[in-house]
Amino acid sequence: MRGVAALALMGVVMFVVAVPADGALPQVIFSNIATSPTSDVPGLPSGTKFHTGTGTQFDRPFGSPDGTRWIFGGVTNLATTEDEIIVVGGGLTGAGAMTVVREGTATFFDGTVNWGTLRTNMGINDAGHYAFSADTSAATTSDEVAARWVGGFELMAREGVQAPGQGAGIGYGSLTNAVHILSNSDVRFRTSSLTGATTQQVLYSNSSLANGTIVAQTDITIPTGQLVAPDQSTDNLTSDRFRSDATGANYIYHGDLNGPTTTDLVMVYNGQVMAQEGVVLPGSGFASNVSSLASDAGSQQVSPYNGHYMFRGWNADGTDWVVRDGAVVAVTDGPIHVGATEFFDDASYTACFFLNAINSFGDYVIGGVTNAADLNANAVLVLNGAEVVLRENDPVDLDGNGLADDNAYISVFNNDDAFLSDDMYYYFNADLRDSDGNSIGQAYLVMLVPEPATLGLLALGVLLVLRRTR
Repeated sequence: MRGVAALALMGVVMFVVAVPADGALPQVIFSNIATSPTSDVPGLPSGTKFHTGTGTQFDRPFGSPDGTRWIFGGVTNLATTEDEIIVVGGGLTGAGAMTVVREGTATFFDGTVNWGTLRTNMGINDAGHYAFSADTSAATTSDEVAARWVGGFELMAREGVQAPGQGAGIGYGSLTNAVHILSNSDVRFRTSSLTGATTQQVLYSNSSLANGTIVAQTDITIPTGQLVAPDQSTDNLTSDRFRSDATGANYIYHGDLNGPTTTDLVMVYNGQVMAQEGVVLPGSGFASNVSSLASDAGSQQVSPYNGHYMFRGWNADGTDWVVRDGAVVAVTDGPIHVGATEFFDDASYTACFFLNAINSFGDYVIGGVTNAADLNANAVLVLNGAEVVLRENDPVDLDGNGLADDNAYISVFNNDDAFLSDDMYYYFNADLRDSDGNSIGQAYLVMLVPEPATLGLLALGVLLVLRRTR
């Protein structure tokens, strides 16, 4: 499971019970607060709880394109040989959710082989079909797999099995991740260290174990639009850094190019370089060159439809930034939204920005740390560069009564553990604390965020019909 960077908490904790912007109150779907019913693991025997603590108990959630379904990995209080699970559910509560895969239990393809480590990235589509990857207890030459459920489980990749489009005897690799599923239930993923080949890495789009299309491949794929001549082929396709939209027509990945290491890092959208190390970010107006791209595996995003995308990075002069559809929409030392006197600031968190999410309408949420005097309330979520929709230290609704009366507050927004649905529901993970500043656990939450403030009344009325259907 993936670790989460925590923001520094310093000074005296001052709590004010205030409801977030436009009256929205985050509601807990699941938590690991043992005294709360939200800590019960769905579909497992009574008494099975989500593991206590913070940081890794709830892994990154992923939503279906229509926003009605979700999937995530988690950790339970079972023995460490069987504590990791995958949960599938939908809507604004945990009702009807189910544990569909559990570490330490037999796989569907071999009753003598058990599930092992479950990878972070996974996906679910509108039909409720889902896909994931995992290690298993099989021999190390065949233990890594990717699978999907389409009314029944199917293998989509297995280490050592002949890989599509490769020479005879070259099989899927020893690590398969970045798994996601398209609307037609094809599964996309990254596989590395192909068996029978030398450290080769491939991004695949598979309709079955034996039938797949190569999206990109090291030492062969040459992204277009490179900003440093001469053009280079890919040298590395970064682990877990590959996502696609619902149709598969639009995709984004992070990688390295062959050639000088001072200019090799790239962000590639639909086969074209959008940002490259050692070069000024296109269209940014920056004076300093890009020095790196955000390392979190969830920092590159593509919307379910309409081709919107986001990613983050920083420059050699220390400036951190967020890009949406080719334009910089947030930057260190810039106002957190239009008209704000509070600024994004990386003094307490070097990367400054810890989250971005985008939907099919192009609405986006950015998470960042600010120069707020109260270091226990200096992390914010900003919608469309226009308003703060949630802030560290805001209250959450733990018991589902719609009130801020549970002595539970946002402590740390977990890095990139979020998605924004087209009907403006924001699903996310966060660590929680009480009014005395004591950590009380971690939760998977949802909140309704305001409609974009820039919409006219007529457009707003139309979108209310289209989006607010729950």
